Amino acid sequence: MPNEKADAEILSRSVLPAGRIIFHAHESGLNAYLINKGTVEIYKQENGADVTIALLHAGEVFGEMALFNDGRRSANARAQTACELTAIQSNHIERLMARAEPGLKAIIRVLIHRMTEITDRIEVCPQTGKFRIKGDPEATAAPPS
Repeated sequence: MPNEKADAEILSRSVLPAGRIIFHAHESGLNAYLINKGTVEIYKQENGADVTIALLHAGEVFGEMALFNDGRRSANARAQTACELTAIQSNHIERLMARAEPGLKAIIRVLIHRMTEITDRIEVCPQTGKFRIKGDPEATAAPPS
């Protein structure tokens, strides 16, 4: 029975209507989320417009990067459809990481760091509407005719 109580404190479920904002970029984040049902949109705001980075579905996890990046969210998340989510608290992840092998911990931290750098460098090209790396002059050039 004690394990069930601990699991309930670590994992909490919520049901959200379509359109509900789950979190905003740069907010503090203490949870990752598992999608049980529904679709979640991960997006950035560029020049006043929402640009979709990913659509995630049942069985996928999001918000995990903040658990490794001093709690900073790298993008926005909203329920695209009605969703059932399970929140996974950061202290649970910290306990798992404390028990992990040093090599695995190092790999996870490097992967998260690299993904954060890439996410921070992505922008939308105003000419094409496609993603590009910020400051990449070749991404703004017109295609050859």
